Amino acid sequence: ILMDYLDVNLREILSNKVTFENEEEHLKALVMKTCRLSYTVCNEFIGWDFVRENANSQEFLKHLSDQLEALLLSAYLQLDHFKNNPARKGGLAFLLKASKSIVFSFAFTSVSDSDVRKNFVTFQKELLPYLVKAAL
Repeated sequence: ILMDYLDVNLREILSNKVTFENEEEHLKALVMKTCRLSYTVCNEFIGWDFVRENANSQEFLKHLSDQLEALLLSAYLQLDHFKNNPARKGGLAFLLKASKSIVFSFAFTSVSDSDVRKNFVTFQKELLPYLVKAAL
């Protein structure tokens, strides 16, 4: 049920037709939006006592992470600039996996909301531009 809900919201985010000056800026904006969704999912599950205290919690979160990654990749591959250029699939997979992993770490390392905001700003300004360049 959760993945169906995420799929609907993810496709809604990706289908929003906003004009950007170039493909790189468009991809950065999309990744930031979907990373916030990824962070929210991870943070929500970490907050549940049964996940935090369960011996299988790491396996559960790894499985969730893998499912989310597959969902992100399949949704992004429907975008024109990836559908029309299948050679970019490897770069896209790297971008989404790296971004998801970085953002998931925020849920484990951030103590306050201001930490999360600071981490997202750092990610957006210092890491994401290089990840997007590598993907394109």
